[in-house]
Amino acid sequence: PAVAVLVDTLSGFRGVLVPMACVPGTSATIIQISLLFLFAVHQADALCAQKPTIVRKPSTRIPTEQEIKLKPFHEAHLQDLFPEREQRPISPLQEIYEQFSKQLRVIQSKVSSPEFLPSVLPITGWLSEYVNDGWKKYLVKDISAGVVIGIMLVPQAIAYALLASLPPQYGFYSCIVPSLMYMIFGTSRHVHVGVNAPISMMVAVSIREFGASSPEQRVALSVTITALTAVVYLAMLVMRLDLVTTFVPDPVVSGFCTAMALQIMSSNVKHIFGVPVNADTPIAALRGVAQQWRKVNPAAVATFTAGSLLLLAIKRLNARFFTRTPIPEQLVLLIVATFFSKLLDLKRTAGLAVVGTVPQGLLAPRLPDMVGWRALLQPAATIAFVNFILSSQVAGSLGTLHDYRVSARQEMLALAAASGAGCLFSSLPPSASFSRSALLGTLDVGSPLHNIASALVVAAAATLVGSRLAALPQASLASVVVVALQSFLQFSRATFLFRVSRPEFALWVGSFLVTLALGPTKGIVISLAMAVGLILRFQAAPHCCPVGRLPGTNIFRDAIRFPQAVEEPDLLIFRFDSSLHFANRLYFEDQLLDQFRRRAKAGLRVRALILDASGINTVDSSGALALRALLNRIRQDGIRIYLVRWKGRSRDLFRRLRIEDALPPDKNFFSTAEAVDIAHADLAADDAAAAS
Repeated sequence: PAVAVLVDTLSGFRGVLVPMACVPGTSATIIQISLLFLFAVHQADALCAQKPTIVRKPSTRIPTEQEIKLKPFHEAHLQDLFPEREQRPISPLQEIYEQFSKQLRVIQSKVSSPEFLPSVLPITGWLSEYVNDGWKKYLVKDISAGVVIGIMLVPQAIAYALLASLPPQYGFYSCIVPSLMYMIFGTSRHVHVGVNAPISMMVAVSIREFGASSPEQRVALSVTITALTAVVYLAMLVMRLDLVTTFVPDPVVSGFCTAMALQIMSSNVKHIFGVPVNADTPIAALRGVAQQWRKVNPAAVATFTAGSLLLLAIKRLNARFFTRTPIPEQLVLLIVATFFSKLLDLKRTAGLAVVGTVPQGLLAPRLPDMVGWRALLQPAATIAFVNFILSSQVAGSLGTLHDYRVSARQEMLALAAASGAGCLFSSLPPSASFSRSALLGTLDVGSPLHNIASALVVAAAATLVGSRLAALPQASLASVVVVALQSFLQFSRATFLFRVSRPEFALWVGSFLVTLALGPTKGIVISLAMAVGLILRFQAAPHCCPVGRLPGTNIFRDAIRFPQAVEEPDLLIFRFDSSLHFANRLYFEDQLLDQFRRRAKAGLRVRALILDASGINTVDSSGALALRALLNRIRQDGIRIYLVRWKGRSRDLFRRLRIEDALPPDKNFFSTAEAVDIAHADLAADDAAAAS
């Protein structure tokens, strides 16, 4: 049988193994692996042969209604009437082999499926549909949306490059190749990948901690970080850490983004007030401005204020009158600010800091030097982690809004491809933009082809800008950054959580404070630790309660939550609303014994315990052994024990641990009401026997 299974499995992969065997050096490896698995299966069969078992086949006979009504319907009677399919016990080696074979068959089915190529290269899926039919409806819309995004990107690219402590032209380089790579590998048609304020801020913090002084050093470190993020993404894919987003609660992301927005605003204080302040927190920034208040440049403050008001005014006009074709407010500000700065010569007359000449042209691809990669590996991993969380949230929310599926695993692959290709062109770590993606969501795009148009616009700007923006005030770019960060300030989310969930509100506040005080790298790590701690808190001390009967019914509810529920005088009905495992087994024992002590203080003697397991989905070995010990102690006090709704997986574990005698099937009922009736009947029989 082992040989037959192995041959059958390998024959299913002849389409993969035969071409591999043609490659020099692989034939011997395939034969060795096959012989190794053959030996493992042979040993597993030998071990299983030492313990022959009889497999009981499920009965095909349908029991009559009279047979079902003859006895109370507990687990033992269910097994007699409707036997479960029993699994033949197998050795660990056989189990490993079967799991390996199953995974290979899954891989084979995926590779041979026609959906395999579109799942790895989504462009092959949507492009064929687009060429056949979609281009007639969406081509003009996609191109116009891409032009709008490209125009929006020009001031953002300059502002976010300066935010990352890099020369402004590197913002252009970060918005061309990465967006094209995302178009090929990404699963969202609305997401735009390029520069992003939080990621630029994290890059600036990493560069500053490294101690780079010259622009060349900062660029080399930034490119190294981008290359390392690509490696981190690939490592996370191999380890299937794309599921990590499910363990990052929304309060953590919201608090983290709010703190990051305030830190980014703090880093722009030097441009807003025109004073040399280097601070990462709002308090430190305001303290620095207060200490140098005599040096505050009124022209910088006026330029920032005028720019912010202009941006907000155009945003309001767009929301009211130009929803389909919005006015590019940031480009308007860039042109107006540059015009008046050059006209009034504000650099000379008012001492206003300006961008200066931006080198023209595009860079040829080159391999990164990987300067200081060992020291940058940890911040790069943090940037990749935060970037993936933010980008996947943007893609997921837009996919839900427009009714299409977004694959988190494919999004991680798209970010890896964008980072890997971007580092060849001196890009910042590419990230999905909230503002640009949200704008695309309102422009009715039909495909990711808008990335081509936006990349062409940015490439043209990088080639043509040069000295034309030399007079652009940095205070105007600060207004671009600050106004764009409005969506990151989520204090309303905190007030909402305060009303609906105090633990999640505490998580929001904790994430906000640690990120604000310690920076993004340590902040996200501590915030995730707090989230895990909250999960452990819920798991280690879950809800449990005594259960009572609602008067006049057979409905049993939480006796604390429902004051009308009446507890049975001689019975304690206890419900535990969580899986029972090593982390909460002692809590389970304490809470159950507390209920006995509570009844004893009230002068009530408990003669039977009904353990409602409707909320216990799984039990581990530690929880099962602790449960057996506790129930045996309770039985020694002369208390009868009845079980309600213990699930099949838990019973399987009891059988494997050979503790089924402590939890017998004939005491496992399917409703609390039936268990109560049987308990009353048994107690009445005990009283009658004692009286006689």
